[in-house]
Amino acid sequence: QPSRDFNNAASQAPLVKPPWRVLLEEAKKRNRTEVTASYCQLATIREDGTPANRTIVFRGFVPGTNSLYFVTDGRSEKVKHITK
Repeated sequence: QPSRDFNNAASQAPLVKPPWRVLLEEAKKRNRTEVTASYCQLATIREDGTPANRTIVFRGFVPGTNSLYFVTDGRSEKVKHITK
C-alpha cells in the first residue's frame, strides 16, 4: 500500500499552477456538495486484453505538486489492473 506521507513530494520552488488545475480546483469547489462530483473514470486493460472503465475518486492534489491524488477500494479487481 502506498504511503500517504507527501511531505517529501513538495519542491523548494514555488508551485506554478497550470490553467487545467485552476479549472479543476474551481469545479471541485463549486460542486463540493455533490457526492459524485469527485468520481472519475480510468480506462484499464483486463488480463484477457479487453478494456474496462474503472471508477476512482479524485481527492485533490499531492501537496506541493500538480500531481493528481486518487483513491479507490484496495480490495477491488481494478487495483491489480491499475498497478500493471
